Amino acid sequence: MTLTLWFAESEVSSVVATQNSLCVRLSAASVESAATPGLNEAVVGYASGVLLRLPDFRVREKSEPTFGRIRAGVLRVQEQCKRSCTLPVECNTPVEFELTFANGASLLVSAAAFSAAFEGKPNFHESLAC
Repeated sequence: MTLTLWFAESEVSSVVATQNSLCVRLSAASVESAATPGLNEAVVGYASGVLLRLPDFRVREKSEPTFGRIRAGVLRVQEQCKRSCTLPVECNTPVEFELTFANGASLLVSAAAFSAAFEGKPNFHESLAC
């Protein structure tokens, strides 16, 4: 199953700086399962326990509180602006990562790399919203 993580509409539960990395934990990630030609259409849903990791980071801008629903998110990789990424993904090139939260807070980080992965077993749940 190929999954795409959309930064917008995901929910951040914490942003924690460790010694070497900035870790953004998503309590509810906005995820889409890719369509399989001839079998099924793309399915929109969510996943829990997704961790975004930015090693060798530098916070360029930050306003509090950096948790809650993401209104907009952009990952800049080699001058390309991405509003989503595959899940899991590991990008070993310098990046800029920018989040704007629904509560008005924002976060702009530059880092040596970017990764997004499940903390445990991959879990995808179809949205039941109409």
